[in-house]
Amino acid sequence: MYNPAAQLKARIIARNRANEVANEVYRELVEIFRPLVGEKVLKADGQFLAKIAKLLPDWNARYDTASDKSTVQVYRYSSDYSVVFVVKTCQSNGEGGCAYEECSVYVADLNGTSVGEKISDPPNARTDFTVDEVLRLRANYAVKKVAADNALSALFPFGENDR
Repeated sequence: MYNPAAQLKARIIARNRANEVANEVYRELVEIFRPLVGEKVLKADGQFLAKIAKLLPDWNARYDTASDKSTVQVYRYSSDYSVVFVVKTCQSNGEGGCAYEECSVYVADLNGTSVGEKISDPPNARTDFTVDEVLRLRANYAVKKVAADNALSALFPFGENDR
């Protein structure tokens, strides 16, 4: 049977872990790609050149799925405009289900097959979400949503804007 409290707890653990790993992955990747600004890093098919691929850590081997932490997967997101990696986590909810969360890590712009001039800012992703905080924020949202719905109803028949 679905247990919302267990699912929320699993989501928060998965989100905090995804963000924690994303912050780590960014720090490693920026050290690899910063010296490569202006250099070709991609083949015509969009894959990293062999000399670049061998510089990349094997994150999936590093994050042991047998540990007590969330299962972690790190992979490159295919983009013509940016060097982007995705951190995906899975956390059991203890009741036969699980929660998946992802955090994208933007590293640098691409200029064709070369690293562009701009190294992306760090994600600075939060790693301290709590169940109490999320429940409090949801309750606050529910109250404000009712007020917003009432305000929109009062606008009838004119609505939010004129077309």
